[in-house]
Amino acid sequence: MDKFLLFLWKRRILISINFVVVLALAILNAFVLAKPEYRSQITFLPLSEGASSGFSLMGISIPSSSGGSVLNEQVPMVFESHDITRQIVEKFNLYDLFKISKMKGKFEMINKLLKKYIELESKEKGSMGLEKTLGYSITCYHPSADTAEMMCSYAFALLDSTIRSISVTRAHGNRLFVEDQLKLHKSELDSLQQAFQKFQVTNKAFVVPEQVKLSLKNYAEIKSASILNELKMKSLQGEFQGDLPTINELKNNETIYNEKLSQIESDEAPDVVPSLGLSAKLLPKYTNLMRDMEVQEQVILLLSRELETARIEESKTVFPLVVVDHPYVADYKARPKRILIFAQFLIIEHLFLLLLFAYMFYFSNVFMKKESVRSFFQNIKSSL
Repeated sequence: MDKFLLFLWKRRILISINFVVVLALAILNAFVLAKPEYRSQITFLPLSEGASSGFSLMGISIPSSSGGSVLNEQVPMVFESHDITRQIVEKFNLYDLFKISKMKGKFEMINKLLKKYIELESKEKGSMGLEKTLGYSITCYHPSADTAEMMCSYAFALLDSTIRSISVTRAHGNRLFVEDQLKLHKSELDSLQQAFQKFQVTNKAFVVPEQVKLSLKNYAEIKSASILNELKMKSLQGEFQGDLPTINELKNNETIYNEKLSQIESDEAPDVVPSLGLSAKLLPKYTNLMRDMEVQEQVILLLSRELETARIEESKTVFPLVVVDHPYVADYKARPKRILIFAQFLIIEHLFLLLLFAYMFYFSNVFMKKESVRSFFQNIKSSL
């Protein structure tokens, strides 16, 4: 260490001259070359993300398809889009500001530079993956205070108009989709109604559940009469022998009752009061058609409501972003921090010089005095 300090002391004049030169350059860079930049900022609330209004279909809650179009997490992605960046660059001629207007790939270069001059920050609350966005801030820097304020206002206007355009486009798409679905389901309902009407006329199945009740009631009445007729006939046969007109009449009635019961049980001919066998076939078909029509009616009701909601969303002209802190023209520079630039310049340069002297000291006093190194160079000289 003592040898190294002595090595530096022998070069004190060079170090002093370097210090004076670097000090002058640091002062020139920090207080003359470094241009002051002014800051302007606008703060606005995030998009409202209330729960979408839902509807009920057959007792099942279904969320609305026309809810919020842009999520708060997507706002930075929209703001960093190339379309917004190009419009800002062209509006304020930033290529000339950074002196890259004649360079190739200038947009990629300025896209990286703008991240230090136009910043979007989010203010969040919460932790452990449960953060909630409370607001956003757009901060703009520029050598001109007026231009910084205009850039801030213009950047917010572009973000707001882009989000509104996305919302309107999605709402328009939702409306067209809902209209197509509504037409489709109305067409399906018309087809079902025609099939149901044909089914009713062909099978005389107008209200099948009620018709089945009538069939059962009719069957029960005839069955009761048949049983009563049989009891009377057995009673008379027990009291009298031979053929009696009354007994013959009761036998004829029994034959008629049995035929009628058999007809009610298995007749396949359509009738307003259908047979029990035919009712067993008609009732499932009738129920299925009624259920399908009811489902289509509920879907049409849901889609009609959705269509009205989509039309409202499409016609919205309100601003989705609410400003709570408007930008203003700054009266004092925000950056650069001249003392910090001055100190960084001095420290970095002197560290570099110190490392250079350390390398020179090591090379001359350690490396070159190694026996292997000295013999290597002697061999080179002898070979020459």
